[in-house]
This record gives sequence, C-alpha cells and structure tokens, in this order.
Amino acid sequence: MNEINLSEIFYYIFKRKYIIILFTIIAGIASVFYTKFCVTPMYTSTTTVLLSKITTSSNAYTENGESITPGELSLNSKLISTYSEIMKSRAVAEEVKEKLNLNISESSLMNNISVTVKNDTEMLKINVTNEDPEIAALVANTLSEVFKEKVREIYSIENVIVVDTALPATYPSNINYQKSFVLFAVVGFVFSCGVLFVAFCLDSTIKSKHEVEELLDLHVIGVIPEVKKKFNLNIRKSVIVKDMPKNPTSESIRGLRTNIIYKMHDHDLKTFLFTSPSTQDGKSFIVSNLATAFSQVKYRVLIIDCDFVKSKQTYVFQANNTLGISQALDDKNITEDNLNLHNYLNKLIQETQIDNIHIIPSGVSSSTDINFDSKQMDLILAYAKDNYDVVLLDAPPINIVSDTMSLCKKVDGVIAVSAIEKSKANDLLEMKSTIINMGGNIIGAIVNRMPMNKIKEYAKGYHSYTSSNSLAVTKNKPNN
Repeated sequence: MNEINLSEIFYYIFKRKYIIILFTIIAGIASVFYTKFCVTPMYTSTTTVLLSKITTSSNAYTENGESITPGELSLNSKLISTYSEIMKSRAVAEEVKEKLNLNISESSLMNNISVTVKNDTEMLKINVTNEDPEIAALVANTLSEVFKEKVREIYSIENVIVVDTALPATYPSNINYQKSFVLFAVVGFVFSCGVLFVAFCLDSTIKSKHEVEELLDLHVIGVIPEVKKKFNLNIRKSVIVKDMPKNPTSESIRGLRTNIIYKMHDHDLKTFLFTSPSTQDGKSFIVSNLATAFSQVKYRVLIIDCDFVKSKQTYVFQANNTLGISQALDDKNITEDNLNLHNYLNKLIQETQIDNIHIIPSGVSSSTDINFDSKQMDLILAYAKDNYDVVLLDAPPINIVSDTMSLCKKVDGVIAVSAIEKSKANDLLEMKSTIINMGGNIIGAIVNRMPMNKIKEYAKGYHSYTSSNSLAVTKNKPNN
C-alpha cells in the first residue's frame, strides 16, 4: 500500500485538471499585472566600437584602403578581453559620471554596463541600461569616448573606432508580456502539479480495488463504476439497472449479483446488511439496483430500509412511509405466538412498481435511539427468510450511526461498501473492526465509484444474466 503507483498519480492529477488549468491561467494573468505595476521599465542603448589598425603594412586590406599586419590582428584579439574589463572599470565609470554630472553611484553605473564581443570579430558592443532612454544613450556614447581616452592613456595607442553611436530606445528592454505570461504560466502549472502530488501522498482515501483487498483482507465481490452526473438529476434514475440495462454500471451490478448468488448457494445465505464507513459512499444506490438485478432473474426480494435519516429506499421505490420498520420495532404485539403476526407483516411489507421487489419502509420515528437488537427484529427477519429468496438491509454508515452495530449479528452476511477517493483507509479499518467485534460475518466488499478508465479491467468477463433462468429460485409469493 505504500508503493507509489504512477498511473494512480497521473489519474489523480488528471481528474483535477481544472485546478491545474485555473492555476495556470491565474499565474499567466498575474504576470501581466506584475509586469505592468511592479516592474520598473528599463531602456537599453547600444554603441559598437571596432579595434582598428595600429601600424600600416601591405599584408592585409581594410575598408579604408589601409592595411593591418597579422601581428596587429593578433594583438587586437588579445586586447579584446582587457578592453572589455576597462569599459566596466570603476575609473571609467567615475569619469563618465563626472562628465555627465549623474546622480548615481559608480557601482550602480557599472552594474548597468555590459560588453559583448561579436563572434570572430574585433568589434565590441557596449550596452547601457537606465530607466531613462535618453540617459542610457548618452551614457553609452560618453562611455565609448572615455574608453578611447583610457586606451590612449594606458597603451599609448589609438586603435578604437566608434562604428555605431547609441540611440534612445523606444521600448523597454526588460518587459516582454508574452514571455512573462509563458514563464508565469509554466510556474503555475508546475506548482499546481506539485501541490496535487503532495495532496495525493497525503490523501488517505482508497484509490483502487487492490488497495481495499489488501487493507481489509477481504475479497472484493463487486466493482461499480462511477455514474455520470446526468444520471442523478432524478433520483428515480438511481434504479439504473432497470432504466439503462446496457450501461456499464448495470453490467457491474449484475456481476455483483452473480457473485452474491454463488455465496448464497455455497453458504446458505439469505439476509444481507449493506453498510459503509461514512455517508455518500453509495450503498443505497447499490441496494436499490442490486434488488432490481435480482428481480430480473426471478428472485423475490425484500428490501428493509433501516436508514431513518435519509430513507433512500423508501423514496426511490415511492413507498408509503406511514408504517415502517421503526414502528414495528416499538410494537409489543409482534410476538412468536401472535396469531395476527402474519397479517401485521403483510401490512408492513409493501409492493413496489418493480415485479418481485417488496419493501419495508423506514417509517417515521421521533426517537434518536432505534432498538434493532430486539425480538421484533428477529421475528421480521425470520419471516423474511421464509418468504423471500433474498433480503437486503440498507443500514446507515456504521461508523456514524451506532444502531447499525446491533444489526450485524442478526443477518447472514455483511457487505462493506467503500467509494474510490471518498472512503478513508482508517475508516474502513474501523468499520471492519466494529463488524467483527459485533459478531458480524463479512462476506465481501464492494468498491463503488470506480473511474471508467479503471473499470475496464474489472468488467472483463461480465455478462448479462437478465435472460438466464439457471440460477433462478422459485418460491411461493407471500400473501399480501
């Protein structure tokens, strides 16, 4: 679990690409404001000087018709580096400052002077930068003249010719909006990716099916893909197995149904409790769709809505919530020898719009403490096992609502529902520990909201069983 999976990191970051895009755009826009309001425009003027002949000879030809000896060329080449340092020297800077009466320190003036050599030539480019383009040009031209005087004074030679005089610059040399935008955007992109990578490393939620199996030491009996938001615009669409049978989610639900059927046959199981570590893990969605999948292969299903806060099953199947499980648990008339038990439960159990599915709604309860650990609950479950092929209990999150704990030992099997990038590892461990401590039998786990790009490897081999009768169980329909 501690290994870093590059594909998981990539998906985690890609899924949050809007954050990267937002950071990149904000950084790019910030560059414009920063450049406009925080950067002082600086102007650069350039003058070019040439190291010319020292003595005349017939060995070389120059533009003015005079010749330069090879020795002079060699000397000029050796002097280039020295001349560059003379131009940037304090002595030259002081003299330029005095001539122009500048209100600037010698060090600042020296820092604004740069000298470059044109490749394979004896030409030097003198660049002077200043906030004022006029001053920059004036300093550059004055610097070239002072430099000529310093060369004459030091070497007693005159081999410096000004080729181009400096002109005031029209545009700032340190401001380029396009370049700044690209640079800041790249920084924003890298920064946002770095933040998401750190978030991934600190994120304790589950990321894959294998992580759940390793964490809980349980077999994952179902991997359910995430459902696009458009399917949730109407809560009736949560019965996606019925309304969209060819959807990948429907296929995954049918695969889950098949796995549960094999466990039912191998271990004589009928009643199943679905719970999760926290809210929004999708257990109610799974219960309603799984019940529909069972009904499609002629299994007679009873849903018991044990979640009194949200009552999702009651709402999905549009049950009358006047009488529900909460009232039944408080009804002292439900006993083993009660002759009216059968009639009472027939009033409690309601038909739904889907064939073969019945429901016991949650009911309306003002109590905050529901006693599932009661004789009435035992009688209801016993009746359900005698009259239905499969019984699904939709319970509240076990880490949040303590009432769920007492249900764990009353059912044949508990199924733990988790959600990708929603359920935290510690919460899953706490859920498993609670179920085991309460004497519950965990038969497997379900991983919900698996991204579609990951579901493909888990969906391989799934087939539709809607037309199959080989696993169907026929029992007498309960009286209603």
